[in-house]
Amino acid sequence: MISPTSTSTSLSSKVFVRTVPSDAAAGKKLANYAYNDWIDNVVIFYNPKSAYSKSLKETFEKNFNNLGGEVFWSIDLQGLSNQ
Repeated sequence: MISPTSTSTSLSSKVFVRTVPSDAAAGKKLANYAYNDWIDNVVIFYNPKSAYSKSLKETFEKNFNNLGGEVFWSIDLQGLSNQ
């Protein structure tokens, strides 16, 4: 299967091919960009019901922490809409 738009890291198999970078690649690139631009504390706004948002948050957070940065707070946008 060829997917021209799927970036979520939860989609994978031997027959699954992306034509765009995965969230893993985007999250790593974004973490490197932020950390190398002297940003060492971040707040992440995300929607846990969105595969894209959740996947990008997880991979950014992992890579940013590995570089020495700190995710100060993660804000669930889905939870905010229920208030």
